[in-house]
Amino acid sequence: MSMAAAPATPSIPPAAEEIEEELLAAPEDPIQQGGCRLFMQLTSAETGEPVTSRVSLFRLDVPANEHYTAGDQMQVSREVPKAGLWIDALPEGRYRIHAHGQRHPSSDPGRFSVRGETTRVAFALPMPRRFRASLIVYDGQGRRLERAKRRRGSYGFHSRRLNIPWRKERKLRHSDRYQDNYAIGLGGASGGRHSWRRADAIDGAFDLGTFREDRRDRAERVPWTIRLHGLTEVMVQQRCSPGRDQTYVAIAMDAQPILDSVYLPDGRMADVEGARFSMLCWALLAPQPLPADHWRKCVVAVRVRMDGYEDLKFEVRIGEALARRTLKALVSSPSE
Repeated sequence: MSMAAAPATPSIPPAAEEIEEELLAAPEDPIQQGGCRLFMQLTSAETGEPVTSRVSLFRLDVPANEHYTAGDQMQVSREVPKAGLWIDALPEGRYRIHAHGQRHPSSDPGRFSVRGETTRVAFALPMPRRFRASLIVYDGQGRRLERAKRRRGSYGFHSRRLNIPWRKERKLRHSDRYQDNYAIGLGGASGGRHSWRRADAIDGAFDLGTFREDRRDRAERVPWTIRLHGLTEVMVQQRCSPGRDQTYVAIAMDAQPILDSVYLPDGRMADVEGARFSMLCWALLAPQPLPADHWRKCVVAVRVRMDGYEDLKFEVRIGEALARRTLKALVSSPSE
């Protein structure tokens, strides 16, 4: 007796939610060419001297095309030398520049027209200015300290995203069909580990040096550590966008009473047992003119570390009595 063959199992299409549509790379926004030539030169608004900066040149109110809506389109991005820059093959129209090297914050120059065979423009830019930074350190009685050791930390920076408030952005039509592109700001540090150097106050302030303000495309910081014999340390996180000379204030308190205020659960002093103390005052950027009691706003942040115990953190303020603090032993979980 012959047996009939079993019917083939029909294939089942995957569920709609399991089908992943492959996104395409966003199409380019073509740059229109023209017969105009532009000469551009940059000067400092403060000194009138020629300066250099990377400049993004935007053509304004560019009509929409197949993939992009109407708006302002970046025509070129170039480094403009002190002698100036020629840019060729521009279409007639209205333009505006975004100068990356201007100081932060500042506004871009206004719009201008490109007409005929040759157009010449010059822009006076608010460039980063030089400024001085100094630090005043007070003891617990409000007296200015005159001698310390200082060490400069690694110089750090990060790049800012291109942020142009006036720009009418050209947007992708049907943007859901294309991959997202993200601009990521770069950052880094340089300078390595510096050695300790003696520092003497001049007119009651430690001189940190002369610096230049931030550019619009780059933010910088310079950390300083100040060490005073027998006193708590001071840290300055110096920013480079003041618009004026900077004066920082900080306090340095007697370290021994702080060491003596921390105990183990059995009543012994933690310092005797080798606990690791960090006692640091973050300096405050002071307003000008400097208020007489501004230093009282400063605090010393204390952190105590010891194997087998929870980290202990607290703050010490001028005029407040030191409370006794006891380290807490770490408790192992039942599974350990």
